[in-house]
Amino acid sequence: AAAAAAPSAAATLVASARRDARRTRRERLPWARCLADLLDGGAAAAGGDEAAAHACFAAAAAAADGADLALHAAVARRRQGELLGGDAGAALVAGSDAWMATQRVRQPGRWTAMLAPGSPPAAWRPRPSTAQRAVVDRRAIGRSPEPR
Repeated sequence: AAAAAAPSAAATLVASARRDARRTRRERLPWARCLADLLDGGAAAAGGDEAAAHACFAAAAAAADGADLALHAAVARRRQGELLGGDAGAALVAGSDAWMATQRVRQPGRWTAMLAPGSPPAAWRPRPSTAQRAVVDRRAIGRSPEPR
């Protein structure tokens, strides 16, 4: 939400997320560390600080693993992959999506947006592969039915 808001509103939302992260971190519990790192990562991504966002999402994944929060770990790794881009980033996103599929998550991107808001700027997002673009193009012109 912060990334899509007007600049002054975005700055206010990012500051609010950072305050929430500090308050959550004070709980000093493994799950709180994970959630705080996800908030900090989203705030950093929305603010354009790729290095800080990547570090926060890596810390969130480790904290989530330690707290036995597998979904949150997958979400954090998915965000890392989005930031990283390229083949390595695509592999992180695909691995997270595959794990979420085993848990019957149908739209990993939406779960990621819910649990780790503050998506990276569009320039950081991985570009779809040629095969993915072809599927979208066929759907757009009505040659392929929507998946069920």
